[in-house]
Amino acid sequence: MKLFATVTALAALLGTATLADNNDIFIDQSGSNNYIGDANNPVEQNGSSNIMDITQSGNGNSVGTRAASEPSLPTWPGATQTGFNQEMTIVQSGNRNSAELLQQKGGIKNDMVIRQGGNDNRIVNAHQHGNKNDLDVRQGGNFNFGNSLQVGDNNLTEVRQNGNGNEYDLVQGGFSANGQAACMSCDIDLSQSGNDNLANVYQQDTNQMASISQSGNGNTAYTSQSAN
Repeated sequence: MKLFATVTALAALLGTATLADNNDIFIDQSGSNNYIGDANNPVEQNGSSNIMDITQSGNGNSVGTRAASEPSLPTWPGATQTGFNQEMTIVQSGNRNSAELLQQKGGIKNDMVIRQGGNDNRIVNAHQHGNKNDLDVRQGGNFNFGNSLQVGDNNLTEVRQNGNGNEYDLVQGGFSANGQAACMSCDIDLSQSGNDNLANVYQQDTNQMASISQSGNGNTAYTSQSAN
């Protein structure tokens, strides 16, 4: 089953859901102040081997939350995949775009790819729960920030940011109130270029590696890793 949607200029696509396996969602939005999914009307896939591909071009667009011109909704979910072998790709070009409340829950080998080009873009709460998950983030522009959480074994996180005032908070393992944690052989590779960048990496448990490269002035990096 494949769902294709094209939305142009000041429109919104909400409440898209697919259940079962091998489902594909392709969404293409052009224009400004579009939004896809929020806490009340999430974009959801349940099952295995599903693909979610969202492309937005223009300014002030958002995935997983309301557009800047709309009232905000603070809670999960926004765009969610549940099951095994999921792929989520978010591509945003333009300025003041956001990708928030993104999750992949359960299963093995889930991939999340986020691409943002332009200025003043942001990524908030990109979460993966499961084993052998990959998170690949590229941001270009100024004043970008992000947050990432991976829970499971053999996870890989890779982030590249270009511009000034970038900030990222990376956590691998389930540091929840109930104390559940699962993260083994996890990798974090973060590269920031520009000024006033901040990277905060916290890893727990076995055989984890963090590689951070920062260039420019006023950069800070904080890394805490538990015993191997």
